[in-house]
Amino acid sequence: MKKLTLALAGVLAIGTSASAQKIGVHANGIVSTLSASADGLTVNSQSRFSWKVGLQGELPLSGNFKLMPQLNVLSKGGKFTEDGDGVTLKLTYVEVPLLFTYHFSKAFIGAGPSVSIGIGGEAVSTFDGETEVTKIKFDGNEDPNDEMGHLRRTDVGIHFIGGVKLPKGLFVNAHYNLGVTSIVPGENQEGKMTNRYFGFGIGKNF
Repeated sequence: MKKLTLALAGVLAIGTSASAQKIGVHANGIVSTLSASADGLTVNSQSRFSWKVGLQGELPLSGNFKLMPQLNVLSKGGKFTEDGDGVTLKLTYVEVPLLFTYHFSKAFIGAGPSVSIGIGGEAVSTFDGETEVTKIKFDGNEDPNDEMGHLRRTDVGIHFIGGVKLPKGLFVNAHYNLGVTSIVPGENQEGKMTNRYFGFGIGKNF
């Protein structure tokens, strides 16, 4: 975690070290889901409304192309419920998208890879009116001997973004993140599960 934070801080520092570079903040509402598959069967969770906040930088590349690294904290997850019974996963990550963007006069679009590191979470189970909360540990343990839930620490995805530039450095954006690696420990013989989310946000560049 410390190495990841320092690495992105270095990228943001590069993005603000020269003239015409920018650094900004943003806050977002997101809708997150999970996709679970095993034995050829895929089940998509119900949506869960959640949040994302973060920092971003802008580093000109060539012409209208810019590199846009971000450092975000967000809550992913989803709901597998029916008639009030089921499980809701709330998974908190530190996320680092590295976006290659194209900028118009008042808008921008882009895409790039993202890496998320799990830092905490919980599974809320409700059956027959009784609720139980299980803490999530991101250690990839395949054979735990405790009462915690265990998931892989790293979540790799593809991130898409588009936005509109407003006066005084303000901007609004829409974004979508598609997880491409399973968060379930092991080699996925018994199945896999991936994160995904879309959202809308507002921010300001300084």
